[in-house]
Amino acid sequence: MTTIPKHLIAHPHRGLPGFVRGAILTASRGGADGYRQAGYTLGRHIDAESPDTCENDEWHEILRDVEELLLPDPPLLAQWIGTTYPRIWQQVPPRRREQFIEGVRQGYVDHAAA
Repeated sequence: MTTIPKHLIAHPHRGLPGFVRGAILTASRGGADGYRQAGYTLGRHIDAESPDTCENDEWHEILRDVEELLLPDPPLLAQWIGTTYPRIWQQVPPRRREQFIEGVRQGYVDHAAA
């Protein structure tokens, strides 16, 4: 089993951003795109959702490594999201996490292409 490099999990995010909380609430109520849309929302804004203990430059370096090492591997990306954003991950039902990660991946890619 592949593991996430230690430098990518050094800083957990302690919050639950309102825009992500709202997207998860909508998904929980049967929103059209479900948890995929909630994940997409996080993926589009992940560069601005750095942990408080992480400097901006360090966060952007981490995201470059996440893009290269984890984005192509959904299970590893899920592990990283769960470790880096534990309060968000707790809000996503286990049976919907795969859908959520698909959204994170697509949101990240779309934002990077913009």
